[in-house]
Amino acid sequence: MGTGPQGFNQGAPEGYTLDGSFISEATQVGISDTPKTAVFGAGGVSAGGSTSMAVSGELEILATGFYALKQRFRASRTGASGVSEMFFWAEVSIDGGSNWAVTGNSVDIALDSSNETTVFFDITNIELAAGTKLRSRFSRSSEGTDFGDLSAGVPSAALIALGVPTAPSTQISIYKI
Repeated sequence: MGTGPQGFNQGAPEGYTLDGSFISEATQVGISDTPKTAVFGAGGVSAGGSTSMAVSGELEILATGFYALKQRFRASRTGASGVSEMFFWAEVSIDGGSNWAVTGNSVDIALDSSNETTVFFDITNIELAAGTKLRSRFSRSSEGTDFGDLSAGVPSAALIALGVPTAPSTQISIYKI
């Protein structure tokens, strides 16, 4: 684990080993009262080999163990006035994806401006058996105005020239504990 300027920790916390990370810069359109699975890019087997991300956004556990899952979502909207509400929740399957159950609580993001972005993180420490599948779901709520998507943030040309990367619409980092 290295440190950077002024002691900034650049590695994983003590006892955590980064197994892999997946991101998407694609806009993921929300639909009113219709659950969608958040996707995390092209997928593949994690660098550490303990997990596999499907293009559909389903994370499969390949090795039984303790994990820390850190997810980031960039919810945004453009559109008319009024409050838009987006809901996010997690689901788990222990039978290969035939049946899914909601796990934990949902997150409600209220976007109350016609041009608003909210970035939020979710961190979970959990013991998982090989073969378990997880997915993150989202939907707009019809109780609000019908706006709200997951979208990337693109820096200015000057910032890109300085090496500043695009802020992804979704990101997941998987750590072995």
